[in-house]
Amino acid sequence: MIMTGMICGVSGMKMRYWLAVLLALPLLFTDVKIGRLEASSVTSVQARSCTYCGCRGGPGWRVNETGQCASKKQLAKKCGSPPDESLCTFEARPEKQSETKLLSKPREYGMPKGPVVDPAIVGVASVTDADTIEIRGQAIRIHGVDAPEGGQACEDGRGKEYRCGQIGSFALDDLLQRSQPVACKPVDRDQYDRIVAVCFNSKGDNLASWLVSNGYAVDYPRYSKGLYAADERVARAKKAGIWKGQFVKPWDYRKLNR
Repeated sequence: MIMTGMICGVSGMKMRYWLAVLLALPLLFTDVKIGRLEASSVTSVQARSCTYCGCRGGPGWRVNETGQCASKKQLAKKCGSPPDESLCTFEARPEKQSETKLLSKPREYGMPKGPVVDPAIVGVASVTDADTIEIRGQAIRIHGVDAPEGGQACEDGRGKEYRCGQIGSFALDDLLQRSQPVACKPVDRDQYDRIVAVCFNSKGDNLASWLVSNGYAVDYPRYSKGLYAADERVARAKKAGIWKGQFVKPWDYRKLNR
């Protein structure tokens, strides 16, 4: 009798244990399923937020023919070297609204029309003058430098006049013919609705720095805050471009010829 009761008691405990396990299994699988759904939702949200080429570490070029993003290994084959805009399109990362810099007062090139929210501009550039280019019909003023005007004359080392502004335009055009496309990051808009931007060629040269260091433009200290002063010292030391003779600073020339 006693043994029978003990056996029955043990059997009852086992039954209650397994019953509890069976009742808990649906909850366990439900938690696992919910966890998978949450992970899947996070992944899908991340995937939706990454819609432009380059957001996962790629070079940022989309192949026009296929609509696919070119990888680093495929870039030269699919888009050319340097990338050809007729084959691929560069997609800049969209800026967050909180990162947009609002301009509250006039800047160096006149009263801005409003907040600068222009995305990066990439394309084949043509030269308007030594400090202004054009991409896809949009005039772009190179930020932080000032170049002699197209009709401005300077004197060389022997006192002979020459069209220094025109020479600078030709030199910039020659550089860009060998280093397209050009990428520009807008920082302002001037009163003529031109975008004011920091621009780089396909070799990574900052066009403003290149112009100043080779004597085709000068640092615009009032607005650049001396960003290209070191480049100007280099040009002056080696008597490059306009520094080989005498010239009037471009902003003074414009005042004299208004």
